[in-house]
Amino acid sequence: MYLKQHSFEMTKSRQTVKINITSQCMELTKIEKLFVNLYVYDPEGNLRAQRLFAGEPVSFILSENYASSGCRRGNIPKGTWQVILLSEKEIPDLEYAVQCLVDIGQPMSTKTCIKGERGKEAWYKGDFHAHTDLSDGSIKLEEVPDILEKNRLDFIFLTDHNMIHTHLEQYRGIFSGTELTLQMGHMNLQGLQEVPFTNYHYMLDFLKKEDLSMRDLLKEIKAANLSINHPFMKPWHYTYGEMPLDRIGTLEVICDPTWKTAREDNELAIRFIRFLWASGHKITAIGGSDAHLPYGKAYEWASTPSWYGDPATFVYAKGLEQNHILEGLKKGHVYISRGVRLDLIINNGKYLPGDRVRERSLSYYIGSPDITFNAYVHLIINGKRKCTKELKPSSVANFRVRLSKDYKSISLEVRDEDNQFLACVNPVYYGRKSPAFTTWQQAIEAFSLQEGVRL
Repeated sequence: MYLKQHSFEMTKSRQTVKINITSQCMELTKIEKLFVNLYVYDPEGNLRAQRLFAGEPVSFILSENYASSGCRRGNIPKGTWQVILLSEKEIPDLEYAVQCLVDIGQPMSTKTCIKGERGKEAWYKGDFHAHTDLSDGSIKLEEVPDILEKNRLDFIFLTDHNMIHTHLEQYRGIFSGTELTLQMGHMNLQGLQEVPFTNYHYMLDFLKKEDLSMRDLLKEIKAANLSINHPFMKPWHYTYGEMPLDRIGTLEVICDPTWKTAREDNELAIRFIRFLWASGHKITAIGGSDAHLPYGKAYEWASTPSWYGDPATFVYAKGLEQNHILEGLKKGHVYISRGVRLDLIINNGKYLPGDRVRERSLSYYIGSPDITFNAYVHLIINGKRKCTKELKPSSVANFRVRLSKDYKSISLEVRDEDNQFLACVNPVYYGRKSPAFTTWQQAIEAFSLQEGVRL
């Protein structure tokens, strides 16, 4: 990773400062697709501005009540300010200008329009992987409430590349996260209160270590959930072999279904998570739209738009607060869906997906008010399809499973007549099993050998 450091002097304290930054690398990004993470630190070492840019000039307006998303607000102290650029490729010299202003007007409005109710135990529909113009997305933060309303989402985690939105208390259902974007793959961190590099002096010390490793970074990550993104979607597939599997909270098995290689890549991820469940690992399967495009726009090869909330991840939680959503996620009370809401009853409502069952008999009832065509529900036990039942409109499919003393993971998948993915219900678990492998690389090797795939 390449680092460049620049500085400028603030000769006296200011109420407001506007920082405009342009660079030769702005033009290079258009040719080489060079993405640069930019951070601005005040003389006290506090992170005051951050942005991922790729071809456009950037501006930051900072004051006591106004800051770049994810950064500290406050007065503008005099002294030496630092500008840091990080990139996977060598960065050209930076040219910048600093302009001090007296008045910039009022910050953005705080519109809220989320249909979920706080404090109500229910299934909540959301998206765990979405981008804004803080990094390489197209929508602004102010647009997110309207998108949630249009797409009938209860919540969304904003996961910009190596950036984090903060001060989101004014919005209902909009939560903090970041997509840790590294050469070895991408990880979403949900419930992260700050990125590891919010202190300037720590950042320099950390990055200048000769033995810098992912292990060092993992020690600094304090997040409620660590999720591996699009694990087999090249060239962004996950390759950090030493990742301990017990550090992974969720695996994104359905990512942007409109991407040109999504069907093959996502199907492989589904097979992989089944394999992990069958091996004794308890990692929750989730979906993420990974949406970057303007609302309603589609890729040139796609027939449908890349929507926020496609796929949707439903979480059974005590309420629509971030901590409740993440608690439900940790418990595995989750199913993934493309356009269908499920009615799901396990043992007369005693259990939810993710639970460990005690009875030797298990019953599933599954239906959907959104099914207008014939679909098929597959019962998956220890990674293998054991039974399939047709799910017709306004009907219910039911399964009964007799359990022996052996460990089992029992999940459901819903597909259409062409075997296209519609939904995946996380498993319930019977008994326990000690996994034979504990790291990502060991899992990949064992999976490749068992499934006969080359990864």
